[in-house]
Amino acid sequence: MKKTCFHCGLDVPDNISLTVVYENEPRDTCCAGCQAVAQGIIDAGLGNYYKQRTADAEKAALPPQEILDRLKLYDLPEVQAGFVEAGSGEEREAVLMLEGITCAACVWLIEQQLLRTAGVLRADLNYSTRRVRVLWDNSRVLLSDILLRIQKSGYGAVPYDAHKLEEQVQAERKQSLIRLAVAGLSMMQTMMFAVPEYLYGNEIESVFLNVLHWGSFLMVLPAMLYSAVPFYRGMWRDLKNRRTGMDTPVAVALILTFSAGVYSLLSGAGQGMYFESIAMFVFFLLGGRYMEQIARRKAGDAAERLVKLVPAFCHKLGDYPGSETAEEAAVVQLRPGDVVAVYPGEVIPVDGTVLAGESEVNEAMLTGESLPLPKQAGSAVVAGTLNTSGPLVIRTDQVGGGTRLAHIVKLLDRALAQKPRLAELADKYAAFFLSRLLLLAVPVFVGWTIYAGPMQALWITVSLLVITCPCALSLATPTALAASTGVLASDGILISGSGSLET
Repeated sequence: MKKTCFHCGLDVPDNISLTVVYENEPRDTCCAGCQAVAQGIIDAGLGNYYKQRTADAEKAALPPQEILDRLKLYDLPEVQAGFVEAGSGEEREAVLMLEGITCAACVWLIEQQLLRTAGVLRADLNYSTRRVRVLWDNSRVLLSDILLRIQKSGYGAVPYDAHKLEEQVQAERKQSLIRLAVAGLSMMQTMMFAVPEYLYGNEIESVFLNVLHWGSFLMVLPAMLYSAVPFYRGMWRDLKNRRTGMDTPVAVALILTFSAGVYSLLSGAGQGMYFESIAMFVFFLLGGRYMEQIARRKAGDAAERLVKLVPAFCHKLGDYPGSETAEEAAVVQLRPGDVVAVYPGEVIPVDGTVLAGESEVNEAMLTGESLPLPKQAGSAVVAGTLNTSGPLVIRTDQVGGGTRLAHIVKLLDRALAQKPRLAELADKYAAFFLSRLLLLAVPVFVGWTIYAGPMQALWITVSLLVITCPCALSLATPTALAASTGVLASDGILISGSGSLET
């Protein structure tokens, strides 16, 4: 007898054996996508969905095979060597860069998706730097599965790389500037058509009023179809993940206002076409997000500056003490026991012990002491400090993630990722507020339709959605906390825990 998929109802191929447990019985699924979706529904306590639904669900779409194959490469030990830290037993820890985050609700969603994944032990997402630190049990879940889970949620994730992060930030900044500029131009042009009607509306002949209305319509299209795209994407992602975010009321308000304006234009009503308000709304929202992006970037610069203290290349002495001939080598390829030469004016690349030479080392980045400290054979040196006077021959003791500087960076990352009580309260309040806001919009529209007509009701409902959107709460709270941490870090004060700022 042919088996059918418990989730979507399609036939299960003979070579597929994927099941989920529902009401203590194994149920067959036709693919990994349906298995993941069904398991997510059951784990969330929503198993009654399968009793009450009136039709089978659509088959869950899997990413293309080439994407799955590329993700599997991250499970190879030689690939993980550069960014994954091994803990006790099968525990692994890695820092991932995220794409597509627009507000604090995105942070909550990704954290919840990861924490609900079997085998993930901890997930700390840093909103200011868009990085997530994940701790998982490698015997229960693979890194490729974690990356795929994030991708299915509508976001992107790749292992942290400073160069790639810089490229990503620059590309996002350029895209944001272009969208902002287009919205600004659209706002100015629509206002050019709207001002004559505001000032002399009763004196302009209908044929010329019609020209002004069509001009406003054409000028607002770039803002609606290009600049506002991030809000539509955010709303779609919210709908897919069955939650409410900052973008949902904004996108609903834009679509309702534009639709009403087009209706008035085509029906010849001659009023209610606030196209200039749409362009202005998009421009100011994008402007606020751009400034928030700059603040978040500055907050993350403190950790980035610490990472960049360590040089990419060094002078390796391969046959020391037999030979003091130095060769250029990448710092990431060094291992404990390797010997390197550090000349005056160069930054020490590793934590190590001086084997030969005398010099003075500036350790201000570590201790705050402005006077260089003397170093000779037997002295310990730290990665990121500056050799000021004489050449030193150094034996490598710790490199990469094992250096004291790397531990400081991790401490700062974890402090930025941890949410103080104030930020958690803001996230919780914003999520609750948004869902109630969307529900409230329905009786508001119905009530004003009965009292003043549908057109007046539409504008009042749109005003409710726009004015009450708690963007300031969910954006300002984490941004202010991140900016404070970043400013303190630039002054040499590192925040070690989430409660430090509140205290």
